[in-house]
Amino acid sequence: MINGLLILAVATGLLGTVVEKPYLLFPVENQNTPTTEKCHVDICGATGDILHSVVLPIAADGKGTWTGTLDMRAWMGSNVVLKLVKGPGERLKFLAPSDRRGDPPNLYHEPNRLQFHFSPPVGFMNDPNGLVYTDGEWRLLYQHAPYTFASPWRGSSQYWGYATSRDLVHWTDHGDVMKPYPGHYNLISGSGVIDVDNTAGFGSGAHINCVVGGSPKGNGMLLYVCTDGKAFAPDPANPHLCQHQEFGGDPKVIWHAPTKRWIAVSWAVKDSCCVQHFHSSPNLKDWTYESTYFGDHYASRDRAAFLFECPGLAELKIAGEQETAWVVWEAGALYAVGSFDGHVFKPFPDHERLISLQQSTRLPYYAGQAFQNVPDGRCVYIPWYMLHGDGPHFAQHMGLPQDLALVRTNAGLRLTRTPVRELEALRDGVAVPFEKFRGELVEGWARVAATSASHITLNLRGVVVKYDAARERLSCAGEEIYWPLRHGRLDLRFFLDRQGLECFSASGLDCWAFRGAKPQSHNLMLSAQAKDVLSAEFTAWKLKSIWR
Repeated sequence: MINGLLILAVATGLLGTVVEKPYLLFPVENQNTPTTEKCHVDICGATGDILHSVVLPIAADGKGTWTGTLDMRAWMGSNVVLKLVKGPGERLKFLAPSDRRGDPPNLYHEPNRLQFHFSPPVGFMNDPNGLVYTDGEWRLLYQHAPYTFASPWRGSSQYWGYATSRDLVHWTDHGDVMKPYPGHYNLISGSGVIDVDNTAGFGSGAHINCVVGGSPKGNGMLLYVCTDGKAFAPDPANPHLCQHQEFGGDPKVIWHAPTKRWIAVSWAVKDSCCVQHFHSSPNLKDWTYESTYFGDHYASRDRAAFLFECPGLAELKIAGEQETAWVVWEAGALYAVGSFDGHVFKPFPDHERLISLQQSTRLPYYAGQAFQNVPDGRCVYIPWYMLHGDGPHFAQHMGLPQDLALVRTNAGLRLTRTPVRELEALRDGVAVPFEKFRGELVEGWARVAATSASHITLNLRGVVVKYDAARERLSCAGEEIYWPLRHGRLDLRFFLDRQGLECFSASGLDCWAFRGAKPQSHNLMLSAQAKDVLSAEFTAWKLKSIWR
């Protein structure tokens, strides 16, 4: 220890400060409680300037549950000093230079890895962020805590991971491409846009991500810019929107073509209510406050409160019509339908606090976001699937990508969710009756013309799903939800991965995921029973893994 700075030997057997190996490995402590000690470390240059700040949950026993990797490639050949800011400094002795990452063998082929849902290589993942489509490529950024298996909100480093896909099904992960400024430890929710007309001056077609955070010049909305599809660099003029009236967090930014301006909708609390603030800008830098849309009271901090966190805003097609309408949503299941003129969102009468998921006390999806710049007017949406899994070196997944649209019903306009057509590429062969099915990963249909006395039971690899037509209740894994018959029919489409069962109705009006569904690993069979029905058909496809 010299002047409070810990000098790290970064080359095996040498006492020095030149980074000669690209990675530092350390044993990860999975336990994540308020009393768990973590090492807060600043990576400093030779002159003492902070290059990066990180929180490392280094296991006290030197063994841990898995091996974490601190990427040092940005400073290869440079002099660095690791300064302990807070925490048990004696654990830094477990840092080990390496030529290779410490990721476990068989990455993405572990027995607990879901096979057709995106998940991070290692660490904890939550909100999807910065979702855009450009030049035939789907780009998914996501909040990522690469050094923890448990919740990162008890003091862990949190970045934006980055994955791309050409088909919206198979994903390639590119690591953590957005990191907070030195002296800061996390980036939270935000969104991304494609600046087709170069309004911000970074180049036509630049991919620009917008996130609230801290910078050397203050706090506000930070812009991270990508012009090559690979690297994201912070705008030197950061932050933006820091001095403007009524700006909140979790900014969702879209291009509003009629007024030729960018619109940012952010979440905040005003007068004890959850609200969404609207701002406009011609260039993503100079912003004007437009209006505020009020939701429910915030005092209980109930996640069922209307407009709680992670706002969404999109203009959606109405099925079978030429007309469109605007939809705002929040992190949970609630949304509103109305009009938006680039200044004010006005909900239609009786079109607020609508529910896009079946009613339950537990939400399977959260913080969903729609891709920007998608052709053909599609609104493609991906939610965070709050399915923890068994890791032990990775946690959480994304839900299935879904097309959002509006349909006119007797009650008014309602949001529909439909699994994207691209998922059909995972079908391995043709659909077969349940009794002929043998496989691990399943997409299936239960099509039943029901009576008020109908009872349907599905056994999906040991996962039992029951439907009571008289009560219009669907149950699975100890959870029961309302699932209406529509025109006297139960048309249930489902997807069964190694854990979790996602269900959709043919109309798209009904959607739920039973996170507690756990199929038996040795059981590859499906069966069904239907009592007091007019007709019934049960078919399924075997699916292929997205991990090649």
